[in-house]
Amino acid sequence: ERAIDCFERSICIFLEQLDRFRTATMQNNLGIVYLVQGKYENAIHLFEAAEEIFRAVHDHHYLGLVYLNLGIANRHLKTFERSKLFLTNSTVYWQSIGSTAQLANTLDELGLTHIAAGEYTKAKECFDSALHELNMGKVTLELQRIHQRVDTHVAELQALCLRISD
Repeated sequence: ERAIDCFERSICIFLEQLDRFRTATMQNNLGIVYLVQGKYENAIHLFEAAEEIFRAVHDHHYLGLVYLNLGIANRHLKTFERSKLFLTNSTVYWQSIGSTAQLANTLDELGLTHIAAGEYTKAKECFDSALHELNMGKVTLELQRIHQRVDTHVAELQALCLRISD
């Protein structure tokens, strides 16, 4: 309940500040809380609201996340066709930004949806594809990119600290 309260207050603050991106981020986060609690309709409502904003700002990372979350929520509601559509959309965004780990995770979730729908051959294809993505060493490449970003942020923080101490 505390997480829900914090996210709801954050959404209100960001709405007042007309900060659409942070509003959508908090909507997605609150949707995840509802997803974990099994309140799938509430989660879907928030994910759809966030999706509209992320689409407007062309943020492929967050669109990938929102579609992944919508796919998972719809699988729990047993609306398998919608789940598969959202998860397939998510894979497109992960491919477009080269996020191998998220792509593999989404393919795994798509496989779980196919199992829930009784489509075992398609599930195996998804799991094989996820494994292929991981085995190609792309995760290592993505980790290298993350390390590069961390190094860049550390350097920026060090420069900032130097400016502050002057």
